[in-house]
Amino acid sequence: MTADLVALAIVWFGAALISLPVILVRALRQVWGCGHRYVSAFGEVLGIPEASTAAPPPAPPQHYSKDGGEPAYEHYLFGQARRDLRLALSRAVTRLRSDFSADAKQIVNARLIGSWTLPFLWRRLFGLMLLAGLILGTLAGAVLLAAATTVQVLFVIILAWIGISAILALRAVDSTLLRLKGIRMTCPRCYRHISYPSYRCPGCGALHHDIRPGRYGVLRRHCGSCGKSLPTLLILGSHRMTAFCPFEGCEVQLADNEGTAAELMLAFFGGSNAGKTRLLTAMVMGLQDRAGQQAETIKFADRLTARRVGELTPAVFSNMPTSRTGPEQPRAYSLYVKWGRKNRRLIHLFDTAGEKFYESEKLAALQFFRSSGTFIFVIDPLSIESVWEQLEPSRQSELAPRADHSPAYVFQQVVRNVEEMNVNLKQIRLGVAVSKADVLAREELPGPGQDSASVESWLEEMKLDDLVRSMRHTFGEVRFFRTSAMLTDGRISPSVDELIDWSLAGSGLTSRSAGESKQ
Repeated sequence: MTADLVALAIVWFGAALISLPVILVRALRQVWGCGHRYVSAFGEVLGIPEASTAAPPPAPPQHYSKDGGEPAYEHYLFGQARRDLRLALSRAVTRLRSDFSADAKQIVNARLIGSWTLPFLWRRLFGLMLLAGLILGTLAGAVLLAAATTVQVLFVIILAWIGISAILALRAVDSTLLRLKGIRMTCPRCYRHISYPSYRCPGCGALHHDIRPGRYGVLRRHCGSCGKSLPTLLILGSHRMTAFCPFEGCEVQLADNEGTAAELMLAFFGGSNAGKTRLLTAMVMGLQDRAGQQAETIKFADRLTARRVGELTPAVFSNMPTSRTGPEQPRAYSLYVKWGRKNRRLIHLFDTAGEKFYESEKLAALQFFRSSGTFIFVIDPLSIESVWEQLEPSRQSELAPRADHSPAYVFQQVVRNVEEMNVNLKQIRLGVAVSKADVLAREELPGPGQDSASVESWLEEMKLDDLVRSMRHTFGEVRFFRTSAMLTDGRISPSVDELIDWSLAGSGLTSRSAGESKQ
Protein backbone atom coordinates (compact mmCIF):
# COMPACT_ATOMS: atom_id res chain seq x y z
CA MET A 1 0.00 0.00 0.00
CA THR A 2 2.77 2.35 0.92
CA ALA A 3 4.66 1.45 -2.20
CA ASP A 4 1.63 2.23 -4.36
CA LEU A 5 1.22 5.65 -2.76
CA VAL A 6 4.87 6.43 -3.29
CA ALA A 7 4.65 5.35 -6.91
CA LEU A 8 1.51 7.48 -7.41
CA ALA A 9 3.19 10.47 -5.81
CA ILE A 10 6.20 10.03 -8.05
CA VAL A 11 3.94 9.89 -11.12
CA TRP A 12 2.03 13.07 -10.12
CA PHE A 13 5.25 14.87 -9.25
CA GLY A 14 6.75 13.93 -12.56
CA ALA A 15 3.61 14.99 -14.38
CA ALA A 16 3.66 18.32 -12.56
CA LEU A 17 7.30 18.88 -13.43
CA ILE A 18 6.52 18.24 -17.05
CA SER A 19 3.17 20.10 -17.26
CA LEU A 20 4.04 23.23 -15.27
CA PRO A 21 6.54 24.61 -17.83
CA VAL A 22 4.18 23.76 -20.66
CA ILE A 23 1.28 25.56 -19.00
CA LEU A 24 3.48 28.53 -18.02
CA VAL A 25 4.93 28.91 -21.51
CA ARG A 26 1.47 28.77 -23.11
CA ALA A 27 0.11 31.22 -20.57
CA LEU A 28 2.96 33.68 -21.17
CA ARG A 29 2.46 33.37 -24.89
CA GLN A 30 -1.22 34.18 -24.43
CA VAL A 31 -0.41 37.19 -22.20
CA TRP A 32 2.01 38.46 -24.82
CA GLY A 33 -0.66 37.99 -27.48
CA CYS A 34 -3.16 40.00 -25.42
CA GLY A 35 -0.70 42.86 -25.04
CA HIS A 36 0.29 42.77 -28.69
CA ARG A 37 -3.33 42.80 -29.82
CA TYR A 38 -4.16 45.78 -27.62
CA VAL A 39 -1.11 47.80 -28.66
CA SER A 40 -1.82 47.02 -32.31
CA ALA A 41 -5.46 48.01 -31.96
CA PHE A 42 -4.52 51.26 -30.22
CA GLY A 43 -1.95 52.02 -32.89
CA GLU A 44 -4.52 51.45 -35.61
CA VAL A 45 -7.00 53.76 -33.88
CA LEU A 46 -4.31 56.45 -33.81
CA GLY A 47 -3.50 55.88 -37.48
CA ILE A 48 -0.21 54.00 -36.92
CA PRO A 49 1.24 52.89 -39.26
CA GLU A 50 -1.58 53.56 -41.76
CA ALA A 51 -3.58 56.78 -41.39
CA SER A 52 -6.58 55.11 -43.02
CA THR A 53 -7.12 52.92 -39.92
CA ALA A 54 -7.50 55.91 -37.58
CA ALA A 55 -10.80 56.46 -35.82
CA PRO A 56 -12.60 59.31 -37.60
CA PRO A 57 -13.52 62.30 -35.40
CA PRO A 58 -17.21 63.16 -35.17
CA ALA A 59 -18.33 65.70 -37.72
CA PRO A 60 -18.51 69.12 -36.02
CA PRO A 61 -21.70 71.15 -36.43
CA GLN A 62 -21.40 73.57 -39.31
CA HIS A 63 -23.41 76.18 -37.42
CA TYR A 64 -23.94 77.08 -33.79
CA SER A 65 -26.47 74.75 -32.19
CA LYS A 66 -28.82 75.23 -29.26
CA ASP A 67 -26.88 72.75 -27.12
CA GLY A 68 -23.76 74.88 -27.35
CA GLY A 69 -22.07 72.98 -30.17
CA GLU A 70 -19.47 74.98 -32.04
CA PRO A 71 -18.34 74.60 -35.70
CA ALA A 72 -14.94 73.39 -34.50
CA TYR A 73 -13.17 70.14 -33.72
CA GLU A 74 -13.00 69.17 -30.07
CA HIS A 75 -9.63 69.17 -28.36
CA TYR A 76 -8.22 65.62 -28.32
CA LEU A 77 -8.30 65.30 -24.53
CA PHE A 78 -11.94 66.41 -24.27
CA GLY A 79 -13.50 64.05 -26.75
CA GLN A 80 -11.39 62.06 -29.17
CA ALA A 81 -9.13 60.53 -26.47
CA ARG A 82 -12.16 58.91 -24.83
CA ARG A 83 -13.46 57.62 -28.17
CA ASP A 84 -10.02 56.29 -29.19
CA LEU A 85 -9.60 54.44 -25.89
CA ARG A 86 -13.05 52.90 -26.10
CA LEU A 87 -12.60 51.86 -29.75
CA ALA A 88 -9.12 50.42 -29.16
CA LEU A 89 -10.37 48.38 -26.21
CA SER A 90 -13.37 47.17 -28.21
CA ARG A 91 -11.19 46.09 -31.14
CA ALA A 92 -8.67 44.37 -28.87
CA VAL A 93 -11.35 42.45 -26.91
CA THR A 94 -13.07 41.37 -30.13
CA ARG A 95 -9.82 40.08 -31.62
CA LEU A 96 -8.75 38.37 -28.38
CA ARG A 97 -12.12 36.64 -28.10
CA SER A 98 -11.81 35.47 -31.69
CA ASP A 99 -8.20 34.32 -31.17
CA PHE A 100 -9.11 32.48 -27.95
CA SER A 101 -11.92 30.61 -29.67
CA ALA A 102 -9.69 29.71 -32.61
CA ASP A 103 -6.78 28.56 -30.40
CA ALA A 104 -9.02 26.53 -28.09
CA LYS A 105 -10.75 24.90 -31.05
CA GLN A 106 -7.38 24.01 -32.61
CA ILE A 107 -6.09 22.43 -29.37
CA VAL A 108 -9.26 20.43 -28.88
CA ASN A 109 -9.38 19.21 -32.48
CA ALA A 110 -5.69 18.38 -32.65
CA ARG A 111 -5.05 16.85 -29.24
CA LEU A 112 -8.21 16.07 -27.26
CA ILE A 113 -10.52 14.43 -29.78
CA GLY A 114 -10.07 10.71 -30.26
CA SER A 115 -9.22 7.61 -28.26
CA TRP A 116 -7.76 7.95 -24.78
CA THR A 117 -5.86 4.68 -25.02
CA LEU A 118 -2.40 4.36 -23.61
CA PRO A 119 -0.51 5.14 -26.86
CA PHE A 120 -2.35 8.49 -27.16
CA LEU A 121 -2.53 9.31 -23.47
CA TRP A 122 0.49 11.63 -23.49
CA ARG A 123 -0.87 13.51 -26.50
CA ARG A 124 -4.17 14.04 -24.71
CA LEU A 125 -2.47 15.14 -21.49
CA PHE A 126 -0.31 17.61 -23.43
CA GLY A 127 -3.46 19.05 -25.01
CA LEU A 128 -4.99 19.57 -21.58
CA MET A 129 -1.81 21.37 -20.50
CA LEU A 130 -1.99 23.68 -23.53
CA LEU A 131 -5.68 24.37 -22.90
CA ALA A 132 -5.01 25.14 -19.24
CA GLY A 133 -2.20 27.50 -20.24
CA LEU A 134 -4.46 29.20 -22.78
CA ILE A 135 -7.17 29.79 -20.16
CA LEU A 136 -4.70 30.90 -17.50
CA GLY A 137 -2.93 33.25 -19.93
CA THR A 138 -6.22 34.72 -21.12
CA LEU A 139 -7.30 35.46 -17.54
CA ALA A 140 -3.93 37.02 -16.76
CA GLY A 141 -4.04 39.00 -20.01
CA ALA A 142 -7.52 40.27 -19.17
CA VAL A 143 -6.30 41.45 -15.78
CA LEU A 144 -3.27 43.19 -17.32
CA LEU A 145 -5.47 44.68 -20.04
CA ALA A 146 -7.83 46.07 -17.42
CA ALA A 147 -4.88 47.47 -15.48
CA ALA A 148 -3.38 49.08 -18.60
CA THR A 149 -6.75 50.58 -19.54
CA THR A 150 -7.17 51.95 -16.02
CA VAL A 151 -3.73 53.54 -16.16
CA GLN A 152 -4.54 55.09 -19.54
CA VAL A 153 -7.86 56.43 -18.29
CA LEU A 154 -6.16 57.95 -15.25
CA PHE A 155 -3.46 59.43 -17.50
CA VAL A 156 -6.08 61.01 -19.77
CA ILE A 157 -7.96 62.34 -16.73
CA ILE A 158 -4.77 63.88 -15.35
CA LEU A 159 -3.96 65.48 -18.69
CA ALA A 160 -7.54 66.71 -18.99
CA TRP A 161 -7.34 68.31 -15.55
CA ILE A 162 -4.05 69.92 -16.53
CA GLY A 163 -5.79 71.18 -19.67
CA ILE A 164 -8.75 72.48 -17.65
CA SER A 165 -6.35 74.24 -15.28
CA ALA A 166 -4.59 75.80 -18.25
CA ILE A 167 -7.96 76.87 -19.69
CA LEU A 168 -9.03 78.49 -16.44
CA ALA A 169 -5.62 80.16 -16.02
CA LEU A 170 -5.65 81.55 -19.56
CA ARG A 171 -9.20 82.86 -19.18
CA ALA A 172 -8.29 84.44 -15.83
CA VAL A 173 -5.18 86.09 -17.28
CA ASP A 174 -7.11 87.42 -20.27
CA SER A 175 -9.96 88.72 -18.09
CA THR A 176 -7.49 90.31 -15.68
CA LEU A 177 -5.65 92.08 -18.49
CA LEU A 178 -8.95 93.39 -19.88
CA ARG A 179 -9.93 94.63 -16.43
CA LEU A 180 -6.54 96.26 -15.81
CA LYS A 181 -6.77 98.03 -19.16
CA GLY A 182 -10.32 99.13 -18.37
CA ILE A 183 -11.69 97.33 -21.42
CA ARG A 184 -15.43 96.68 -21.26
CA MET A 185 -17.01 95.62 -24.53
CA THR A 186 -20.52 96.77 -25.43
CA CYS A 187 -22.61 95.99 -28.49
CA PRO A 188 -23.26 99.19 -30.49
CA ARG A 189 -26.73 98.01 -31.52
CA CYS A 190 -28.30 95.94 -28.70
CA TYR A 191 -26.24 97.83 -26.09
CA ARG A 192 -25.60 94.76 -23.93
CA HIS A 193 -22.30 94.10 -22.20
CA ILE A 194 -20.21 91.51 -24.04
CA SER A 195 -17.98 89.21 -22.02
CA TYR A 196 -16.39 87.95 -25.23
CA PRO A 197 -17.27 88.50 -28.90
CA SER A 198 -18.15 85.88 -31.45
CA TYR A 199 -15.83 85.59 -34.46
CA ARG A 200 -16.16 84.53 -38.07
CA CYS A 201 -13.56 82.15 -39.40
CA PRO A 202 -11.41 84.10 -41.89
CA GLY A 203 -11.21 80.99 -44.04
CA CYS A 204 -14.84 80.03 -44.56
CA GLY A 205 -16.93 82.54 -42.60
CA ALA A 206 -18.33 80.05 -40.06
CA LEU A 207 -19.44 81.87 -36.91
CA HIS A 208 -17.74 80.70 -33.72
CA HIS A 209 -19.81 81.93 -30.77
CA ASP A 210 -17.43 81.18 -27.90
CA ILE A 211 -13.86 81.02 -29.12
CA ARG A 212 -12.25 81.15 -25.69
CA PRO A 213 -10.12 78.22 -24.39
CA GLY A 214 -12.33 75.23 -23.73
CA ARG A 215 -13.21 71.82 -25.09
CA TYR A 216 -12.52 72.98 -28.65
CA GLY A 217 -8.95 74.10 -28.00
CA VAL A 218 -6.65 75.68 -25.44
CA LEU A 219 -4.34 78.04 -27.33
CA ARG A 220 -5.94 77.53 -30.74
CA ARG A 221 -8.94 75.76 -32.23
CA HIS A 222 -9.54 74.30 -35.69
CA CYS A 223 -12.59 75.29 -37.69
CA GLY A 224 -14.82 72.31 -38.46
CA SER A 225 -15.76 73.70 -41.87
CA CYS A 226 -12.36 74.46 -43.35
CA GLY A 227 -9.84 73.27 -40.75
CA LYS A 228 -8.25 76.70 -40.32
CA SER A 229 -6.44 77.29 -37.04
CA LEU A 230 -7.93 80.14 -34.98
CA PRO A 231 -6.51 81.85 -31.86
CA THR A 232 -8.66 81.51 -28.76
CA LEU A 233 -7.89 84.73 -26.87
CA LEU A 234 -7.48 88.43 -27.53
CA ILE A 235 -3.93 88.25 -26.17
CA LEU A 236 -3.23 85.50 -28.70
CA GLY A 237 -4.53 87.51 -31.66
CA SER A 238 -8.26 86.80 -31.94
CA HIS A 239 -8.85 90.58 -32.29
CA ARG A 240 -7.50 90.33 -35.84
CA MET A 241 -10.60 88.40 -36.87
CA THR A 242 -14.00 89.96 -37.56
CA ALA A 243 -15.94 90.21 -34.28
CA PHE A 244 -19.71 89.98 -33.82
CA CYS A 245 -22.15 90.43 -30.97
CA PRO A 246 -22.63 86.98 -29.38
CA PHE A 247 -26.27 87.51 -28.37
CA GLU A 248 -28.84 85.57 -30.36
CA GLY A 249 -31.05 87.85 -32.42
CA CYS A 250 -28.39 90.56 -32.68
CA GLU A 251 -25.07 89.18 -33.95
CA VAL A 252 -24.18 92.56 -35.43
CA GLN A 253 -20.60 93.16 -36.54
CA LEU A 254 -18.55 94.91 -33.88
CA ALA A 255 -15.74 97.43 -34.20
CA ASP A 256 -12.53 96.35 -35.88
CA ASN A 257 -9.98 95.10 -33.32
CA GLU A 258 -12.73 94.92 -30.69
CA GLY A 259 -11.34 94.30 -27.21
CA THR A 260 -8.01 96.08 -27.69
CA ALA A 261 -9.03 99.46 -26.23
CA ALA A 262 -11.08 100.76 -23.33
CA GLU A 263 -14.46 102.09 -24.36
CA LEU A 264 -15.98 105.50 -23.77
CA MET A 265 -19.71 105.83 -24.44
CA LEU A 266 -21.37 109.20 -25.03
CA ALA A 267 -25.17 109.20 -25.09
CA PHE A 268 -26.74 112.20 -26.87
CA PHE A 269 -30.34 113.10 -26.13
CA GLY A 270 -32.64 116.00 -26.79
CA GLY A 271 -35.81 116.93 -28.64
CA SER A 272 -36.35 116.63 -32.36
CA ASN A 273 -34.51 119.25 -34.46
CA ALA A 274 -32.29 120.08 -31.46
CA GLY A 275 -29.12 119.62 -33.55
CA LYS A 276 -27.84 116.38 -32.00
CA THR A 277 -26.67 114.82 -35.25
CA ARG A 278 -24.99 118.01 -36.44
CA LEU A 279 -23.22 118.48 -33.11
CA LEU A 280 -22.05 114.86 -33.11
CA THR A 281 -20.70 115.25 -36.64
CA ALA A 282 -18.93 118.48 -35.69
CA MET A 283 -17.30 116.72 -32.73
CA VAL A 284 -16.02 113.95 -35.01
CA MET A 285 -14.69 116.56 -37.44
CA GLY A 286 -13.03 118.35 -34.52
CA LEU A 287 -11.25 115.15 -33.55
CA GLN A 288 -10.12 114.67 -37.13
CA ASP A 289 -8.78 118.24 -37.25
CA ARG A 290 -6.75 117.59 -34.13
CA ALA A 291 -5.32 114.43 -35.64
CA GLY A 292 -3.89 116.52 -38.44
CA GLN A 293 -2.38 119.11 -36.10
CA GLN A 294 -1.15 117.14 -33.09
CA ALA A 295 0.34 113.78 -32.23
CA GLU A 296 -3.07 112.15 -32.28
CA THR A 297 -4.63 109.28 -34.17
CA ILE A 298 -8.30 109.16 -35.17
CA LYS A 299 -9.60 106.09 -36.96
CA PHE A 300 -13.12 104.93 -37.71
CA ALA A 301 -13.74 101.64 -35.93
CA ASP A 302 -15.97 100.19 -38.64
CA ARG A 303 -16.98 100.85 -42.22
CA LEU A 304 -20.54 101.78 -41.25
CA THR A 305 -19.31 104.69 -39.10
CA ALA A 306 -17.01 105.85 -41.89
CA ARG A 307 -19.89 105.77 -44.36
CA ARG A 308 -22.36 107.56 -42.10
CA VAL A 309 -19.91 110.30 -41.14
CA GLY A 310 -18.93 110.62 -44.80
CA GLU A 311 -22.58 111.26 -45.67
CA LEU A 312 -23.02 113.90 -42.95
CA THR A 313 -19.74 115.79 -43.29
CA PRO A 314 -20.50 117.57 -46.62
CA ALA A 315 -23.64 119.14 -45.14
CA VAL A 316 -21.68 120.46 -42.16
CA PHE A 317 -18.90 121.79 -44.41
CA SER A 318 -21.51 123.54 -46.54
CA ASN A 319 -23.37 124.85 -43.47
CA MET A 320 -26.44 123.06 -44.72
CA PRO A 321 -28.96 121.07 -42.63
CA THR A 322 -27.99 117.47 -41.98
CA SER A 323 -30.38 114.65 -42.75
CA ARG A 324 -32.76 113.67 -39.95
CA THR A 325 -31.91 110.68 -37.80
CA GLY A 326 -34.07 107.72 -38.78
CA PRO A 327 -36.63 106.11 -36.46
CA GLU A 328 -34.79 102.78 -36.36
CA GLN A 329 -32.96 101.59 -33.26
CA PRO A 330 -29.82 103.74 -33.12
CA ARG A 331 -26.40 102.26 -33.67
CA ALA A 332 -23.32 103.95 -32.27
CA TYR A 333 -20.83 105.94 -34.28
CA SER A 334 -17.57 104.24 -33.27
CA LEU A 335 -14.01 105.49 -33.65
CA TYR A 336 -10.60 104.92 -32.12
CA VAL A 337 -8.81 107.89 -30.57
CA LYS A 338 -5.21 107.99 -29.37
CA TRP A 339 -3.43 111.00 -27.86
CA GLY A 340 0.35 110.76 -28.23
CA ARG A 341 1.64 108.02 -25.95
CA LYS A 342 -1.62 107.66 -24.09
CA ASN A 343 -3.66 104.51 -24.37
CA ARG A 344 -6.02 104.26 -27.29
CA ARG A 345 -9.76 104.49 -26.61
CA LEU A 346 -12.77 103.22 -28.52
CA ILE A 347 -15.43 105.93 -28.43
CA HIS A 348 -19.09 105.14 -29.08
CA LEU A 349 -21.39 108.09 -29.79
CA PHE A 350 -25.11 107.31 -29.70
CA ASP A 351 -27.41 109.59 -31.69
CA THR A 352 -31.14 108.99 -31.41
CA ALA A 353 -34.11 110.51 -33.19
CA GLY A 354 -35.69 113.08 -30.88
CA GLU A 355 -39.13 111.51 -31.26
CA LYS A 356 -37.97 108.50 -29.24
CA PHE A 357 -37.59 110.68 -26.14
CA TYR A 358 -41.30 111.51 -26.07
CA GLU A 359 -42.57 107.98 -25.37
CA SER A 360 -41.52 105.79 -22.44
CA GLU A 361 -41.93 102.60 -24.46
CA LYS A 362 -39.37 103.75 -27.03
CA LEU A 363 -37.07 105.20 -24.38
CA ALA A 364 -37.00 101.91 -22.49
CA ALA A 365 -35.40 100.27 -25.53
CA LEU A 366 -32.44 102.68 -25.45
CA GLN A 367 -30.36 100.49 -23.19
CA PHE A 368 -27.11 102.26 -24.11
CA PHE A 369 -27.92 104.67 -21.29
CA ARG A 370 -27.09 101.82 -18.89
CA SER A 371 -23.47 101.70 -20.05
CA SER A 372 -22.78 105.35 -20.84
CA GLY A 373 -20.77 107.30 -18.30
CA THR A 374 -21.41 110.66 -19.99
CA PHE A 375 -24.72 112.07 -21.24
CA ILE A 376 -24.87 114.99 -23.67
CA PHE A 377 -28.18 116.88 -23.39
CA VAL A 378 -28.62 119.04 -26.50
CA ILE A 379 -31.05 121.94 -26.02
CA ASP A 380 -32.45 123.80 -28.99
CA PRO A 381 -32.78 127.41 -27.73
CA LEU A 382 -35.73 127.89 -30.10
CA SER A 383 -37.62 125.22 -28.12
CA ILE A 384 -37.50 127.54 -25.07
CA GLU A 385 -40.73 129.50 -25.07
CA SER A 386 -39.19 132.71 -23.67
CA VAL A 387 -36.74 132.71 -26.58
CA TRP A 388 -39.28 131.72 -29.23
CA GLU A 389 -41.66 134.45 -28.18
CA GLN A 390 -39.04 137.11 -28.91
CA LEU A 391 -39.15 136.28 -32.62
CA GLU A 392 -41.49 137.90 -35.09
CA PRO A 393 -44.18 135.54 -36.45
CA SER A 394 -42.60 135.74 -39.90
CA ARG A 395 -39.25 134.64 -38.52
CA GLN A 396 -40.91 131.89 -36.50
CA SER A 397 -42.37 130.40 -39.66
CA GLU A 398 -38.99 130.65 -41.41
CA LEU A 399 -37.09 129.02 -38.53
CA ALA A 400 -39.60 126.22 -38.06
CA PRO A 401 -39.64 123.35 -37.47
CA ARG A 402 -38.49 123.36 -33.90
CA ALA A 403 -38.84 120.81 -31.12
CA ASP A 404 -42.48 120.39 -30.19
CA HIS A 405 -41.66 119.52 -26.58
CA SER A 406 -39.86 121.61 -24.00
CA PRO A 407 -36.33 120.72 -22.80
CA ALA A 408 -37.75 120.10 -19.31
CA TYR A 409 -40.17 117.48 -20.66
CA VAL A 410 -37.43 115.65 -22.59
CA PHE A 411 -35.10 115.75 -19.59
CA GLN A 412 -37.67 114.34 -17.18
CA GLN A 413 -38.64 111.58 -19.64
CA VAL A 414 -35.04 110.48 -20.00
CA VAL A 415 -34.24 110.68 -16.27
CA ARG A 416 -37.33 108.69 -15.28
CA ASN A 417 -36.63 105.90 -17.78
CA VAL A 418 -32.91 105.72 -17.06
CA GLU A 419 -33.58 105.46 -13.33
CA GLU A 420 -35.94 102.57 -14.09
CA MET A 421 -32.91 100.89 -15.71
CA ASN A 422 -31.32 100.93 -12.22
CA VAL A 423 -28.67 103.45 -13.27
CA ASN A 424 -27.20 105.57 -10.48
CA LEU A 425 -27.21 109.00 -12.13
CA LYS A 426 -25.03 110.42 -9.36
CA GLN A 427 -22.18 108.52 -11.02
CA ILE A 428 -22.97 109.97 -14.45
CA ARG A 429 -21.55 113.15 -15.99
CA LEU A 430 -24.01 115.43 -17.78
CA GLY A 431 -22.95 117.86 -20.46
CA VAL A 432 -25.63 120.40 -21.39
CA ALA A 433 -25.05 121.78 -24.87
CA VAL A 434 -27.18 124.79 -25.85
CA SER A 435 -27.01 124.51 -29.63
CA LYS A 436 -27.56 126.98 -32.48
CA ALA A 437 -25.58 129.83 -30.89
CA ASP A 438 -25.13 131.19 -34.43
CA VAL A 439 -28.93 131.42 -34.85
CA LEU A 440 -29.27 133.44 -31.64
CA ALA A 441 -26.53 135.81 -32.81
CA ARG A 442 -28.03 136.16 -36.28
CA GLU A 443 -31.47 136.90 -34.88
CA GLU A 444 -29.94 139.35 -32.40
CA LEU A 445 -31.45 137.46 -29.48
CA PRO A 446 -29.79 137.47 -26.06
CA GLY A 447 -27.63 134.36 -25.83
CA PRO A 448 -25.45 132.72 -23.21
CA GLY A 449 -21.80 133.50 -22.64
CA GLN A 450 -18.96 131.12 -23.37
CA ASP A 451 -18.26 129.70 -19.90
CA SER A 452 -20.34 127.15 -18.04
CA ALA A 453 -21.57 129.55 -15.39
CA SER A 454 -22.82 132.02 -18.01
CA VAL A 455 -24.74 129.34 -19.87
CA GLU A 456 -26.28 128.14 -16.62
CA SER A 457 -27.33 131.68 -15.66
CA TRP A 458 -28.82 132.25 -19.11
CA LEU A 459 -30.96 129.10 -18.80
CA GLU A 460 -32.23 130.34 -15.46
CA GLU A 461 -33.05 133.73 -17.00
CA MET A 462 -34.99 131.90 -19.70
CA LYS A 463 -37.23 130.48 -16.95
CA LEU A 464 -35.55 127.07 -16.90
CA ASP A 465 -34.28 127.46 -13.34
CA ASP A 466 -36.30 124.41 -12.21
CA LEU A 467 -34.66 122.36 -14.94
CA VAL A 468 -31.18 123.55 -13.95
CA ARG A 469 -31.79 122.66 -10.30
CA SER A 470 -33.08 119.25 -11.33
CA MET A 471 -29.91 118.64 -13.37
CA ARG A 472 -27.70 119.58 -10.42
CA HIS A 473 -29.72 117.44 -8.06
CA THR A 474 -29.84 114.39 -10.34
CA PHE A 475 -26.35 114.07 -11.83
CA GLY A 476 -22.98 113.80 -10.13
CA GLU A 477 -21.30 116.33 -12.43
CA VAL A 478 -22.90 118.91 -14.73
CA ARG A 479 -21.21 121.29 -17.17
CA PHE A 480 -22.88 123.74 -19.53
CA PHE A 481 -21.75 124.67 -23.06
CA ARG A 482 -22.79 127.15 -25.71
CA THR A 483 -22.27 125.40 -29.03
CA SER A 484 -22.57 126.06 -32.71
CA ALA A 485 -22.09 123.37 -35.32
CA MET A 486 -21.69 125.94 -38.10
CA LEU A 487 -18.19 126.19 -39.56
CA THR A 488 -16.21 129.42 -39.81
CA ASP A 489 -13.48 129.46 -42.46
CA GLY A 490 -13.79 125.70 -42.69
CA ARG A 491 -13.16 125.18 -38.98
CA ILE A 492 -15.49 124.12 -36.21
CA SER A 493 -16.40 126.45 -33.38
CA PRO A 494 -14.05 126.57 -30.35
CA SER A 495 -17.11 125.74 -28.23
CA VAL A 496 -17.22 122.30 -29.83
CA ASP A 497 -13.57 121.82 -28.94
CA GLU A 498 -14.40 122.59 -25.32
CA LEU A 499 -17.20 120.03 -25.36
CA ILE A 500 -14.83 117.45 -26.87
CA ASP A 501 -12.24 118.07 -24.16
CA TRP A 502 -14.74 117.79 -21.35
CA SER A 503 -16.34 114.66 -22.82
CA LEU A 504 -12.99 112.91 -23.10
CA ALA A 505 -11.58 114.17 -19.80
CA GLY A 506 -12.82 111.15 -17.87
CA SER A 507 -11.00 108.76 -20.19
CA GLY A 508 -7.55 110.31 -19.90
CA LEU A 509 -7.60 111.36 -23.56
CA THR A 510 -7.97 115.11 -23.20
CA SER A 511 -5.03 116.90 -24.73
CA ARG A 512 -5.54 120.06 -22.78
CA SER A 513 -7.30 121.20 -19.64
CA ALA A 514 -11.03 121.02 -19.92
CA GLY A 515 -11.45 123.31 -16.97
CA GLU A 516 -13.16 122.69 -13.71
CA SER A 517 -16.81 121.72 -13.78
CA LYS A 518 -19.13 123.78 -11.75
CA GLN A 519 -20.72 121.69 -9.02
